[in-house]
Amino acid sequence: MSNDKLGTPGSVSRDRRRRAEKSGKSSGILLGLFVLALIGGGIWYWTQVYMPKQAEEKYSQETIRVSEKLSTSVSQLTEWNTEEVLNRYAKEIELLALRDGVQQSLVNGLAEKVEALTITRSDRMERYQALLQEARLFSEKSSRDDVLAFDERIRLAMSDFEKGLGRELKSEWSERRKAITASIINQEPGELTIRTDPSNAQVFMNGKRLATTPFTVGKVSAGEHTLLMKKPGYRDKRISIVMKESGNIDLGIQKLEAIVGKVQIRVKGGKSRDRIEVEIEEFSEPTTIGGLEIVAGYQYLEGREHLIESLLIGKYTIIVSRNDDVVAREVFVVEEAKTSDVSIKL
Repeated sequence: MSNDKLGTPGSVSRDRRRRAEKSGKSSGILLGLFVLALIGGGIWYWTQVYMPKQAEEKYSQETIRVSEKLSTSVSQLTEWNTEEVLNRYAKEIELLALRDGVQQSLVNGLAEKVEALTITRSDRMERYQALLQEARLFSEKSSRDDVLAFDERIRLAMSDFEKGLGRELKSEWSERRKAITASIINQEPGELTIRTDPSNAQVFMNGKRLATTPFTVGKVSAGEHTLLMKKPGYRDKRISIVMKESGNIDLGIQKLEAIVGKVQIRVKGGKSRDRIEVEIEEFSEPTTIGGLEIVAGYQYLEGREHLIESLLIGKYTIIVSRNDDVVAREVFVVEEAKTSDVSIKL
């Protein structure tokens, strides 16, 4: 075999080197591709998996932190917080509701509490504005009793409002009170005389009891007053008077309207020649005047049948005598616009 066919030792060595270099290049390329793939996979995992997961966990932790902080703050709110504070927390709750993963029940609970406090505060402010307006418009023609009564209302109301509002209310009333007091100082009390038919009626002025008629009372402040006359068995009578400065009022005799019913009395039994006497008296304890016993509503009748057309409403005792001997005693009731049937059997 010749050297041309087998090749020289130098040529064989060169071929081997070329194949080795080619193989090395291929291995390097494969290794480079592997490294690039590994780096690309790492970048993809970092950007598509790890970072989003970290961001999600951070977002979730932030939601929990915001929820806990807001819950603590809202739990410390009261109806005495300002409107600005309550509105601010209402907006923060709305922002919390927009976050993913937040508990809806928590949001609803926080919103309901802030809304309830807002409503309570709004109601209190309406009461404050109404009382403030009343103080500003308080009439200069008011009596001392009216002023003292409003003083008490202001005093009781102070605990219902914030300190700043309370000071404003007190200041407004103080200024108005000075003008009213100056007007009252110039007013001298008057004298009032009242009589009623029938007498012994209870009289009330502006809701306070004065006396029992007939009477005269002094030191009645100038201004308008409402009088109420009350007596059992009679309709209440209400009138208004205007007492002038240093004036006197005599109302004369005030007629009271009786509330009445009817009574039909029948006495049965006994003999036709019997002498029947009927006595009616109010069911009440008798009074003694000048050593004499006085029975209210007393009536004396003779005979078996009587129709009394007008008798004051109330409870009565009927006493029946036969031939001067008391044989029956009963209690009956007279009602308004009705006929009471009283039947006595001997």
